[in-house]
Amino acid sequence: LLHGQNTSDLRVDTFVYRSIENVFLTDLLIAFKPAVGQSAKNDTIDVSLIVYEDSLLKQVLATNQYFLRNQKSNKGNTDNYYLDIFTLDLPPGNYLYRIKTSILGQTEFAKAEASFEVPALTDDRSKNSSLLLSDKIGSSGTIQTGFERNNLYIQPNPTKRFSKTKNKIYFYLELYDSQLFNKNCYVTITNSSGDTNLQIQKKPKIIDESLALLIGGFNLLDFETGQYK
Repeated sequence: LLHGQNTSDLRVDTFVYRSIENVFLTDLLIAFKPAVGQSAKNDTIDVSLIVYEDSLLKQVLATNQYFLRNQKSNKGNTDNYYLDIFTLDLPPGNYLYRIKTSILGQTEFAKAEASFEVPALTDDRSKNSSLLLSDKIGSSGTIQTGFERNNLYIQPNPTKRFSKTKNKIYFYLELYDSQLFNKNCYVTITNSSGDTNLQIQKKPKIIDESLALLIGGFNLLDFETGQYK
């Protein structure tokens, strides 16, 4: 993660999932907070996005005409961040994104880059989506800033920073292999030393013959401040 002058803040998370057309899509979940004292006229944030093939740095997508939507979070762990999602339809492979954000018409900026993978349908990794951590999961219309999937509304937290004062963290995972639908699944949280802090056992919620969801949450009050995975 890179910052222009260490004032603006840009955080990006990726969510890779299988679409109804049976191809894998990648959502770039973007959270941008302007520098102190700056405000966006009409809540307009300019986003420059470039995607490369990771091994060759061959450019496969570029846009300088993308504007962050008018969604400013005022709840959860992303207070005062502008949130948006950019969906990529790319063939299987390894990629690198580079994103630069700024308030339209101002020079202050923030940058971020990271690698991500789009699996092939024949890979073991194609049996599920990536794991998405969020501030809240609820019924459609109950969350002000977020996106809808499978009749659920999800408020993502691309910062991956969670506060004890918000009490709870939620997780969302899609399963595509029907052999997993009736099995117990485990979500394990470990600290930076590799010690297990919490293990949650869940049964997937079957949506249809090709999709089940693993959804849940856990309390943060018993966790010490630190890094977890």
